[in-house]
Amino acid sequence: MKQIKESYGFKPGILDSMDWFLLIGGTAVTVVTVAAFIFWLFKLLLRLASIQRGKATLKDEVFWKRMGISLLIIVFVMSSVIFAFLENFWEMIHSLATGGS
Repeated sequence: MKQIKESYGFKPGILDSMDWFLLIGGTAVTVVTVAAFIFWLFKLLLRLASIQRGKATLKDEVFWKRMGISLLIIVFVMSSVIFAFLENFWEMIHSLATGGS
């Protein structure tokens, strides 16, 4: 049983050495989020321009729902709300693995 626990047990020390990966991952997420926000603004401005020209309607509910949901996702990632949830999850896993210390 002890050998199984050693082989398949969670070792938090392994993940502590992955700080460089988290830094690179955070940078990549930041770049992707900024690009997504710029794309979102571009799509909004294109829609407003087509509304002004009379080619689209302001009452397109599908477009506004899609834009609202995508803006919420972008804002959650930009404001680190999602990462706060992930951090709390990580701390819970870490405390369970180390026995609450």
